[in-house]
Amino acid sequence: MVLDLDFHLYMKCFLFMPQIRNLLETLFQNVSSLPKNSLEMIHCALQVLKVNLRTYVLSLNGDSLAMSTHLDRSMLDSLASFIATHNKKDYETLVNTSLSRIADILRSLLEPKSSRRCRMIRLAASSGVLEIQVKWPVIRNKTENDARYERLLMLVQLLCQQHNFRYEFLGAYVRLAYVVIEIPENEDIVSVLRHEFSGCFAQAGFDTWTFPDGETSIPVCSETGTNWNRDEDLAHGPGNGYLRMYDRESASYDDVLSSVRGFVNDERWSS
Repeated sequence: MVLDLDFHLYMKCFLFMPQIRNLLETLFQNVSSLPKNSLEMIHCALQVLKVNLRTYVLSLNGDSLAMSTHLDRSMLDSLASFIATHNKKDYETLVNTSLSRIADILRSLLEPKSSRRCRMIRLAASSGVLEIQVKWPVIRNKTENDARYERLLMLVQLLCQQHNFRYEFLGAYVRLAYVVIEIPENEDIVSVLRHEFSGCFAQAGFDTWTFPDGETSIPVCSETGTNWNRDEDLAHGPGNGYLRMYDRESASYDDVLSSVRGFVNDERWSS
């Protein structure tokens, strides 16, 4: 296995995950007898687990667990089974959302690349809204502005104008920038992502970005609605942005736009 991150960071992250799992098991087993804030404690423990999982993902040089060790696989299989058991139960919103996010990360680790590609293409086919989110600006080498991200946003907006796609740019400088796009039902969204959007990424300077694989700095993910915590995702995201696909039946263009606008216009970012 080839590690991109410091080996000691990887080992610390990997060895810590079983401890978090044991803590969560104790909390879930005793949730009815714990104090009223027990669900908050569970949510915090899930957040720690999610951070460690994402650090683990970034430490791997590859898209599937095939490059990992048998020990990794055994531990992750056990963790996936544990999360799946509790993901079926009805806790409060933040706990269920965190369980769902962790299940997605584990699935991306355990799922062969070919299966993941097929799944993402199926999800794209039922999507009607796209959201591109990037940090604004992105600084590399501590002082240099990485202009690829701003170029990407401009190229995507030009693409929307050329194809008459409804879109809107929203952003807060020194924070985040977004482009929300509605893909008409008569358009082949998979083809649009594979060709037009991949072309925008390439022109912007993301030479390895493709659909449905994405790349580490801007991965592709699917959302079934807008009822998820943007603060959490921002705090623990794996790179400098996302391309999100929203299921047509669960979130309209106006729904996504309202969610992004509410987040961008939050008074915390204006202070």
